[in-house]
Amino acid sequence: MKVKINYSIDFEDVPVEVERLFSKATKSYSDELKKLFEANVNNPTEFVELIEKFRLANGDLDNILAECQGIMGGYLQALVATNVNAATEVEENEAEDG
Repeated sequence: MKVKINYSIDFEDVPVEVERLFSKATKSYSDELKKLFEANVNNPTEFVELIEKFRLANGDLDNILAECQGIMGGYLQALVATNVNAATEVEENEAEDG
């Protein structure tokens, strides 16, 4: 059973946390892919089980990649907004000093 967990981290830690999630997911996927390449069609039970595990790993990877994409997309938007606000403040200060 899958559950969704929500938690907060500091803004500057977002890339590190996304990297941790991404690395864990891709490592797991890579492990399942290696097993799939070693699959033996002469052992149908094992073959079917390996394919099922790989398909599940593929779905898990897709979900985590979607999460990483969403998190980093929001992070990027926040960075852009922060830069726009900083630039606006500089312009306002320059105009006041003008």
